[in-house]
Amino acid sequence: MRDVESLIKDALPTGIPSIHHIAELTAMSNRTLTRRLSEAGVTYRDLIRKMQETIAKNMLRNTAQSIGEIAFLTGFSEQSAFNKFRELYIHKWRKPITELAKVLNPKIRGLSNYYQKFWDGMMSHVWHQLNQRILKWVKWEKGLKGRAAKRWLSL
Repeated sequence: MRDVESLIKDALPTGIPSIHHIAELTAMSNRTLTRRLSEAGVTYRDLIRKMQETIAKNMLRNTAQSIGEIAFLTGFSEQSAFNKFRELYIHKWRKPITELAKVLNPKIRGLSNYYQKFWDGMMSHVWHQLNQRILKWVKWEKGLKGRAAKRWLSL
C-alpha cells in the first residue's frame, strides 16, 4: 500500500495518475491492484484524494507557495474554485441582489462541499474573494462608497 501511495505522490505534479499507470509501475494488472486496494479497505480514488489532501495540507502549513502552485503540485489542473467568482462579473450585474443570490448559492454550496472536506483554511480565500466581488457590486449598483457599501451589506 505504501508503495502505491509513494507512486501516486510522485506522479501528482504531472496530473492524477491512472490506475493503469500505477498498476504498470507495481508490475500488477489493474484488476489485481484494485483487488489489493479493496482488501485494504480503500478505493483507488480514495487513495488519490488522501494523497492530495495530505500533500496540500503539508504544503499549506510548511511552504510559502501560492495556492495555484499547490493546486498544480497536488494534481489539480487549475485552481478553479478561486476563479469561479471572477468569471461571474458580479460587480457588473444589473439585477436585484436576490437574483444574484440565486446564482451564487449553488456555486457556494458546491465549493464548500468539495473543498471544505480537506482544505478548510483555503475556504477563507474563497470567502474573501466573494465578499470583495459582492462589495464591488453594491458600490456599483447602489452608488455607495467604502463604509456605506459595507453598512448596506451588513443589513
